[in-house]
Amino acid sequence: MSIEASKIVEWLKLSPKQLTGLVLVTGSYLLLTQKQLAYFGLATLDTKIRAWVAVGFLASAGFLLAYGSFELVSAVRARRQRRARRAAQLAALHNLTPEEQAILAAYIRQNTKSIRLPIQSGVTNGLEDAGIIYRASDFGTMGTGFAYNIQPWAWEHLHAHPELLGT
Repeated sequence: MSIEASKIVEWLKLSPKQLTGLVLVTGSYLLLTQKQLAYFGLATLDTKIRAWVAVGFLASAGFLLAYGSFELVSAVRARRQRRARRAAQLAALHNLTPEEQAILAAYIRQNTKSIRLPIQSGVTNGLEDAGIIYRASDFGTMGTGFAYNIQPWAWEHLHAHPELLGT
């Protein structure tokens, strides 16, 4: 790619704000009447540049529309992923083993959002992988355990549904 071509490609990498400005300016120009163009001293120039302004308008509007479409698709995809993750987390919360119930009951019984748990425990790691608890600190010992906090949504859900803890 030549230097000139690379400069053109760099110029085409406009932000949505810049594209919006370009759409507004070129679109406004295209809407001006001959009388308004004459007022701004652009009547003689209009015949030479109108087609290029129209190309600029269409291109910038197209890029802006494409950018908006990609952003919309990305937002919808992210929202679906969040919903699927939350559904999986709720399913895990509704299918707890007795050991998992005991750990989560300790949060509710002690009315605390943080307790120390053994990092090497498969039950602890399972609850963490399910997104129900998370390790709040990297500081701890094998003897006293590590601080694990309960996720706010799980805290609220367990308060609303204490039967999930087998109590």
